[in-house]
Amino acid sequence: MFNPAPGGGASGAQNFGVYPGTVISDVSPSSFVPTGKGFTLSVFGLNFLGQGGSAQAAGERHMAGESPTVLWNGQPLATVVVSSTELQAEVPANLVGTSGQATVTVSGGGSGASNVVPLPITVTQPTPLLSVLSPGSAVPGSGRLALALEGRNFVEGAKVLWNGQERETEFVNSTRLQAIIPEGDIAAVGASRVSVLNPAPGGGESNGEMFNIVETLLYPRLASIPRSGGGAVDDSEFTGIGFTNLGDKQAKLTLTAFDQAGALISGSGITNPAQVQIDAGHQIAVVDWQIFGEALTAQKPLGWFKTESLGSGLVGFFLMFNHTTTKLDGADVSARTGGSFVAPVIEERGFTQLHVVNPDVQPAEVLFELYGADGTVRAPAEVRTLAPNAAVVEYVSELFAGVTATASDYVRVVSNRGVLLFEYLGRPGQDVKGLNGQDAAGGSTVLYSPQYAVGGDWATELTVVNLEERSGVVSMRLIGDNGSVLAGPVQQAIGARGKLQITDQDLFVDSGGGLRQGYVEVRSDGVKLAGSVVFGARGGNSYTAALPLVSELETDMVFSQLASDERYYTGLAILNPNAQAVMARVEVYDENGVLIAGKDEVIAAGGRVSKLLTQYFGELAGQSRSQGYIRVRTNLGVASYVVFGTWPGQGNSLSAVPPQRVVR
Repeated sequence: MFNPAPGGGASGAQNFGVYPGTVISDVSPSSFVPTGKGFTLSVFGLNFLGQGGSAQAAGERHMAGESPTVLWNGQPLATVVVSSTELQAEVPANLVGTSGQATVTVSGGGSGASNVVPLPITVTQPTPLLSVLSPGSAVPGSGRLALALEGRNFVEGAKVLWNGQERETEFVNSTRLQAIIPEGDIAAVGASRVSVLNPAPGGGESNGEMFNIVETLLYPRLASIPRSGGGAVDDSEFTGIGFTNLGDKQAKLTLTAFDQAGALISGSGITNPAQVQIDAGHQIAVVDWQIFGEALTAQKPLGWFKTESLGSGLVGFFLMFNHTTTKLDGADVSARTGGSFVAPVIEERGFTQLHVVNPDVQPAEVLFELYGADGTVRAPAEVRTLAPNAAVVEYVSELFAGVTATASDYVRVVSNRGVLLFEYLGRPGQDVKGLNGQDAAGGSTVLYSPQYAVGGDWATELTVVNLEERSGVVSMRLIGDNGSVLAGPVQQAIGARGKLQITDQDLFVDSGGGLRQGYVEVRSDGVKLAGSVVFGARGGNSYTAALPLVSELETDMVFSQLASDERYYTGLAILNPNAQAVMARVEVYDENGVLIAGKDEVIAAGGRVSKLLTQYFGELAGQSRSQGYIRVRTNLGVASYVVFGTWPGQGNSLSAVPPQRVVR
């Protein structure tokens, strides 16, 4: 500076710095994948003054203005000046979004008040990877489904696609999603593609996994145990498997067997899962080792198995028997599970073995309670935890320690998952009986015992359980095959959650003479009931069989096996509880689905028809039939069952099997 004379003169000199503006030319990374963690951002450009060292040191060296600072969407970041052309900044996780873009600018630096050069940073979503669906399949008509999906790179806003259509989705974390699949999506058999769609930018659709809506049959007991040898008693046991394809297409069945721990039954010479094909209209009746391999018996498994098929119209049942068929009984199977059951029968003079199967993909907590005839709990509850696909197999005598169960007791089973209950009863060295558990959440105020036979060599026992927590009155009538009331009504009080055990063979009629038979109608005064019937040889020392009391009447039924030859016989009973006559169409098919006999049977109002297969169809007399099935269709709902038995001297055994329901 210079002042004029007089005086004046030039002042002392001071430096005046002119600093160029900051310019951003590039950043790295120029895009990123959100991972929930922060990252280091490098900013390249010109005139980032104060180079070298930390931001604080750079600020001290600046001759003017503040040290250069990187801003992320306007928010300052901890910045290190690497050189006049490079800055490094730490972007914390809480500033990293999952979509959209960020802007990067630099403030301060060379010019003090620097220019701002925005540069968009695109937040690129990853492509998801889907690995596991849980569950991996469902039964048609099973209702609304909660589907868990596991994989990688799931982000907020991801959607589950069902055959390309979005479904209600909950983001759990980057490896897990939860989706709600409406009941309409699983109403019919088939396969659906499931994938995950991450939102843009980036993102996109994952690989697809197939979710199968399968026709499933759950068999609660699998036993394949060879005879131990050396003793007079045949202690072997095998499982007979029968299924019929009522669909219009060939079905490929997958059969999978599990041990009690829920693991696949495996070993050299065992095929598990096993594949079987069955043509439309055909029937297959085999023994367990014919499916899973002859080596199965060496493992001596006691577990359970299931069949799954992408074809519709599959029905089936199973039989328990020994080599000499001195033991024989069976039960129907379905896909139905439940959360509460009763096992109505206790074999006081023998054994009662309970099978509880957990076919769910999650563990199940199962509670067992022993109830007396008066509805009181007789023992502390027992709890078992079942892994996925595991089974409890326990004798009642061991389940409730210190308490001796009697014939007047019953067992109630409650689970937090859908499970199966099956009871296996008998006397050592004698015949056996099998019963599916009775749905404690169902029941009815009207039940039917489809068989009641007393007199001569025959005896029958009825069991009725009150499913409700209030007492009631049960009224019973014995009705003959012609629809006439033979005896009753006999009324008995039943306590809240109580049980009636009808063992008096003279309750309805005098049993001292010849055979008297028919069916029993059981009615309550409003409480819901369940129960069973056991019938066979008086004293129970040989042929006996068990059936559940019927609460639901059917119009289309199949019995997936028949045997009619020199050793075996098959009988069919149909009862009509309606106030008018019923027309029943009875048809017999061979294993290839060829109709070999058929007729219309008129069943009187309130009546019952109970005959051997050769009595329905005289043309089958003298023929040897070891495979095939029976179908019954009626114009009104009926109750029915079949018996398989051996002729006297051929094993002296008897089994009774409920119908397999045809669902369309």
